[in-house]
Amino acid sequence: APLSKNALKKQQKAEEAAKKKAEKEAAKKAQAASAQSSGGKKAALVVDDSGMDPTQYYENRSKMLKKLEDEGINVYPHKFNCDMQLSEFVSAYESSIKEGEHKDDVSIGLAGRITSVRQQGKLVFIDINGDGAKVQIMTDAKTYGEDEDTWSKLISLLRRGDVIGVVGFPGKSKKGELSIFPKKLALLSPCMHMLPREIKNVEIRFRQRYLDLLLHPDKRRIFEVRSQIINYIRRFLDERNFLEVETPMMNTLAGGATARPFKTKHNELNIDMFMRIAPELYLKQLVIGGLDRVYELGRQFRNEGMDMTHNPEFTTCEFYMAYADYHDLMDMTELMVSEMVKAITGSYKIKYTNPDKVEEIDFSPPWKRISMMEGLAECLSEDFPKLGKFEFPDPNGPTMKQYLIDLFAKIGKEPKAPLTVARMIDQLVGDHLENRCMNPTFITEHPEVMSPLAKYHRSKPGLTERFELFVNHRELCNAYTELNNPKVQRERFTVQASQGSEGDDEAMVKDEDFCTALEYALPPTGGWGLGVDRLAMFLTDTDSIREVLLFPAMKPVGHKPVAEEAPVAPVVVAAASPAAPSIAAIPTCPSTSVKCLPNLDVGTSEGLAFIDQHLNGSNYLGGSTSPSSADNELFNAMSAFPFGAINTYSNVKRWYALVSLFVPPIRNSWPALTSSIDTSAAPVAKKENKKAPAAAKKNNKKAAPAPAIVEDDDLDLGFDDEEEEEEESSANKPKSRAEQAKELKAQRDKELEEKKAAALARLAKKEANQRSLCNLEIKPWESEQDLMELFAKIKRTVVMDGLKWSENCALVDVAFG
Repeated sequence: APLSKNALKKQQKAEEAAKKKAEKEAAKKAQAASAQSSGGKKAALVVDDSGMDPTQYYENRSKMLKKLEDEGINVYPHKFNCDMQLSEFVSAYESSIKEGEHKDDVSIGLAGRITSVRQQGKLVFIDINGDGAKVQIMTDAKTYGEDEDTWSKLISLLRRGDVIGVVGFPGKSKKGELSIFPKKLALLSPCMHMLPREIKNVEIRFRQRYLDLLLHPDKRRIFEVRSQIINYIRRFLDERNFLEVETPMMNTLAGGATARPFKTKHNELNIDMFMRIAPELYLKQLVIGGLDRVYELGRQFRNEGMDMTHNPEFTTCEFYMAYADYHDLMDMTELMVSEMVKAITGSYKIKYTNPDKVEEIDFSPPWKRISMMEGLAECLSEDFPKLGKFEFPDPNGPTMKQYLIDLFAKIGKEPKAPLTVARMIDQLVGDHLENRCMNPTFITEHPEVMSPLAKYHRSKPGLTERFELFVNHRELCNAYTELNNPKVQRERFTVQASQGSEGDDEAMVKDEDFCTALEYALPPTGGWGLGVDRLAMFLTDTDSIREVLLFPAMKPVGHKPVAEEAPVAPVVVAAASPAAPSIAAIPTCPSTSVKCLPNLDVGTSEGLAFIDQHLNGSNYLGGSTSPSSADNELFNAMSAFPFGAINTYSNVKRWYALVSLFVPPIRNSWPALTSSIDTSAAPVAKKENKKAPAAAKKNNKKAAPAPAIVEDDDLDLGFDDEEEEEEESSANKPKSRAEQAKELKAQRDKELEEKKAAALARLAKKEANQRSLCNLEIKPWESEQDLMELFAKIKRTVVMDGLKWSENCALVDVAFG
């Protein structure tokens, strides 16, 4: 049967490979025969073993090293004296020595890695590389400083990849090649593996970066440019009186940016911590402390996707400049980046290779500036002319979310989850505005909902004084006038928390310590951040961020995602609702009633279940838009409940965490509900049979244990009479040592749990005290105002939060701001 095309190609490739192998073997035989005819073995010191099996090569090298060790030769010496680097040698003698000239009176020590060994007659040529430079070693037995047998033995040992040292004099060959003529050669570190000629597999290049740098010396240039970028930024900021600082890499809260953090564990303190996603909050606290100009160059960690432009850990520079705004920062960015590009590449214009074509990017200032919402409206009008002119409502208003959902439907696109206003605007900007930014472009004036740490615009309500720099459709820089109003900052954190409740796992969390720091007065400040890795990509014409990272994040070899464990099926007991939490698992709550929920005891499991169902799909009792006095009333009532009771119900837990972000003065100002909450459908709490336990005490021998709630079968422990009789008969038997040890261990475990619970309660009380003490807001008072009345007002505010007032406390003037 005739061969298929694929089979025919395979056969042709196999025949070509066999032919090349035969030619190679014939060349080796011819070389050996020539060596014998020309005077013997000395002419064949250099053996081509590139065709050898890598495993056999490793074994041969291992045997060779073992033989040398047995002879007392140290192939891993501790020290070799280098007089200069290879690059310095080339600079010193490349232009000062003529063709064929030797400087016999000069003795120099050099070292490097062998990249090539060749033999021509009695001459042996060895190329060594190091520090981005190459030097040729030209040697023969006559000019070598030791006897011929020593020279021959050493040359026969050398292979590609070995690190060697050489002591000799400089000169040039007759062809003008700069060389060193050795008097002494030393093997400093042998390479055990056969070096390939090149690496085509990208994964191997990144996993074994040392091989990539050895075999592709041009890759060194990428990291030289990266180093030049970092040094230029440092020099630029140092010249303007900025102070470089270092801030913590691990935090108890992941703040400073909207991103998903990495989580770790502090064993000594037994607390969860997060790798930092940005140093912003710490740097601004330093500005509050009087360091008016600070910056930090360092790593950030974000637990997000990996692609051509994203790596879980990356390098940024952030600086903060007191008494500057985002206009000043745009001017500084233009100056810094444009002059950096010119200093490193020699021009404002660079060539960058995109997948479709090579683009020219012009960094010449000034750069284009586009207001985000205005620019987005114009771009949408151009992309969808049939839909007419686009006019967005207030991005922070209640109608914006539905407007965006309808807009996606009109333009025929699917919004990506989670459906928050910030995420949907960001998607539209990425699809229709950023893709127009080839040359450096500032996109400015982001909505407040997208910028929790940026200051509100001084003339455009709902927007912020922020900009992002885009180059070749990619974000390179982010900066804004910093928000320094603590009250507004707390409100922004609350909005972010509500986005988190809508499923946005990158929403920012509230940092109360930072809010407290703001109350000590942050001066008008401009904050700026630059992605060093992406800038390095542009200046080195690389399309992947992994190319500019020496050791990028890689999946382990053979890695398989860990399959999530299947949820354990719950044991369904008759007459029990599978969706409801077990009554026995809910800590006891005090009987509590509130005006906003008439005829409902919120301290019972039925009351909490009703509230949980009412909050399903809503952030607050009155709906998702805004809180009311009903939320404040219920929150104050539930402050006395055990945490376990609140955490049992997911919607109640989420609502309680959200309301707790507001300080008491703000909660007290919430308006009343427009309509009352209907509790007629709420189930009636079942009464406990309190006589049952007493009855059981009198007949403790044979009476079955009575459940706490007679009508509920959930508490039926499932013991039958036979098991109870066995337990009663065994109770009179003497206990073994194992049983006694088991009881003692259980008692100790119980005591330990009680101590842990007490410690957690003390910590919760301490946090509540700190939160309330930090957040008391006292308005300016007139000279005739009664100080005792002011004192009483503060006392009422503290007690309102469920805290105990110490009679030894006194009012003290701390600061005015």
